[in-house]
Amino acid sequence: MKKATSDSGATTSLTVISSVMPPFIGASLIAALKQQGISLSVLCAHSISEYSALRRRFAGGLLRHFIDIKFSVSVLCNRAFRRIACNEAIDVVTTNPWYLPFPVILINKLRGIKTCFFVLDLYPDALIAGEVMIERGVIARILRASTTFSMRLANRTVFLGESLKAHAEQRYAPIASAVVCLGPSEELQLVAANHSATRSQSELVAIVYSGNIGPLHDSDTVRRSLELLALKPAATGNPTVHIVARGAHAEKIAPSDYADFILKHEPLESKTWSELMSQCRVSIVTLKSGAETVSFPSKVWSAIAAGHAIIVVAQPDSDLVRLVTEYNLGWSLRNGDSEGLAELVRSLSLPSDELNVKQENAVKYAASFLTADQLANEWRSAFTDF
Repeated sequence: MKKATSDSGATTSLTVISSVMPPFIGASLIAALKQQGISLSVLCAHSISEYSALRRRFAGGLLRHFIDIKFSVSVLCNRAFRRIACNEAIDVVTTNPWYLPFPVILINKLRGIKTCFFVLDLYPDALIAGEVMIERGVIARILRASTTFSMRLANRTVFLGESLKAHAEQRYAPIASAVVCLGPSEELQLVAANHSATRSQSELVAIVYSGNIGPLHDSDTVRRSLELLALKPAATGNPTVHIVARGAHAEKIAPSDYADFILKHEPLESKTWSELMSQCRVSIVTLKSGAETVSFPSKVWSAIAAGHAIIVVAQPDSDLVRLVTEYNLGWSLRNGDSEGLAELVRSLSLPSDELNVKQENAVKYAASFLTADQLANEWRSAFTDF
């Protein structure tokens, strides 16, 4: 860690290696942190092209998960340290439960390097809730041990939701240092920049379901609701539903015989995706029943930053439902309520005062909590005061 002097006073300069691709800390957040006296140099430990080529050779599932583990451990423990440490000291390494972080955190501890442990999904709990593995299996026990010791050894564990943090503290205590932060995705600033205040007066309503769709997302309820919409469309015509899907359950998200109102996209480049978000007025975010305490879909922050009203499909006690209800950002439905979701989408075929109010509330929420400066206020604790 180095101290540099600027016109505004002392600046703490940190070199950060990220195991997440692309790095979880984006340019907007880095710039905002610099204004607060924290200068981050974020380096991605992975070779993205090599990693992607390796993953394409395998069909997916748990085998791909263990490729992630092997690749991450080998890179973080060997290549990244050899390549970077000889030129510049490493202050912080970030990792998450997906990458079997314990060996990396242990090595960091022995070398005097700080570690931030980002918990977006809690493993193995999330994999068990998604019925990917059994709770008493050998693999689950290995992952549980890794998560336990990682939380005890990491200098800071960052959770994306209060329920996620509470569950982890109950199941994996003691946790050395735990905080809750909103997702600092670069996407937030990207979609916010493209947000148009005039969109609320549009004559057309478009809905988007975007992001990774894995075993913790309720793809079945969405699929069935789209089938019902195709069978019984709104009198004025169904809203256009854009599906930008990737992940293990991406193919489940739309009926096999696509109706005219469903537009399915391959994963989009950031700019194209942001432009699509700016054209839509409503986002659907789902969380499978049983996953409320082990996962938090960070895509909801991008949707709010885009000024969207939010349709949440999840259990009533989830952080997602509490967020939407407390700030009147949209509507919530229980898992399995395909008919209710279909009826809600039908009602959104034309603009309404209710929709405008919920979009306005989303814009206000984003202005209060999701600006780069606001996120920097939260995230500075992830890298300081260890």
